[in-house]
Amino acid sequence: MALQHGVTHLVLSAFGCGAYRNPPQHVAQLFKQVLMQEYDGKFSQVIFAIYNDANAMRRGDGGNVEPFEKEFGIKASVFKEQ
Repeated sequence: MALQHGVTHLVLSAFGCGAYRNPPQHVAQLFKQVLMQEYDGKFSQVIFAIYNDANAMRRGDGGNVEPFEKEFGIKASVFKEQ
């Protein structure tokens, strides 16, 4: 749908990884697989806006951000809530 409307920049999140407790490692893998196989080169920029809420940090596995960093091989820009 985004491509049909001429969207060139995409903002995504770690959908379902907070309160719903979907494993962020798996969600990151799925995003990478779909983005690389079906949308490689289709968007100028893809940004993940990920929130490390209390539910994410309780797991003790680095929250939601770290698995996305590892899967995509990047270092996230982190903004702390004030």
